[in-house]
Amino acid sequence: MLNFHAHLFFEPGDAERARAVGSRLAEVAGVSVTGWLDRPGGPLPMPQVQVELTSVQLGAVVEWLMLNRAGLSVLIHPETGSDLLDHTDHALWLGSPLSLRLDRL
Repeated sequence: MLNFHAHLFFEPGDAERARAVGSRLAEVAGVSVTGWLDRPGGPLPMPQVQVELTSVQLGAVVEWLMLNRAGLSVLIHPETGSDLLDHTDHALWLGSPLSLRLDRL
């Protein structure tokens, strides 16, 4: 079974909105909010909430975020062990895609 990350990106003034979306997603889809980064980190160019999910949960998570992401940009990617491909060719964006800092992978 493949695991995935969903990253909910937010501007500094929107931290509470992002936290609320992540918390509600955890409630409705049974996923785990595993990270909260209030600044850019690694390849991620903005603050973000990280959610971990399985392939079984993926469909429900995508469906819920399509309708409830509250205007946030969301990156969903698999965890295959190939970070560059996972964050580019294998990635799914909801909302406006962001330019990732791929040199930091």
